[in-house]
Amino acid sequence: RKDIARDLHDEIGPFLFAVRAGVGALARRVTASGADPTRLAEDCARIDAQIAALQQVNRRILGRLRPAALEEMGLADALEALAQGWRETNPKVAIALSLDGASGDIEEATALTAYRIVQEALANALRHSGANLVEVAVKRSKGALHIVVRDNGAGLQATRSASSSGLGLRGMSERVGALGGALTLANDAKGGARLTASLPMREGGAARH
Repeated sequence: RKDIARDLHDEIGPFLFAVRAGVGALARRVTASGADPTRLAEDCARIDAQIAALQQVNRRILGRLRPAALEEMGLADALEALAQGWRETNPKVAIALSLDGASGDIEEATALTAYRIVQEALANALRHSGANLVEVAVKRSKGALHIVVRDNGAGLQATRSASSSGLGLRGMSERVGALGGALTLANDAKGGARLTASLPMREGGAARH
């Protein structure tokens, strides 16, 4: 059941957040225009409430989802597509990628976990940190896949950790732990937040290209 909850949160949640943000922007624009703002704003509020309800239902639906981009393109290209999607909806935020370690043969479970880590880290940085720069690096070293996501935003509260920051970050920590890896989330010395994860890479696993 924990796996189900993580998958639904990771796959559907970001899209619902983006739609809610778009509805909010629409409501602000129509209120400032010469159109009939009252009814339009009411419509937007109704849609927003429906989406909020769907976000709650999302956490309870049974089913298991896998990102189509990861299935079709492999990890490196899937991460490129993920970042491009965020760039289009957040044009004021620069997203820099270094994906040398994301190409080639990567076991399916490891690739999926790496994708989810970057997906959730980007979502949290763009929603909550106030950053205008997010850097993502994926490298291989000593039999492990190493992931670093850092931003130049407001940083973390002193009590926040990867296991206590909501379903998404708890899910990341659980995914990494299930593979025998390690994940940390802390304030970066240069400001902002820094997430690091190390995922063991097995020889002879299912390959992703």
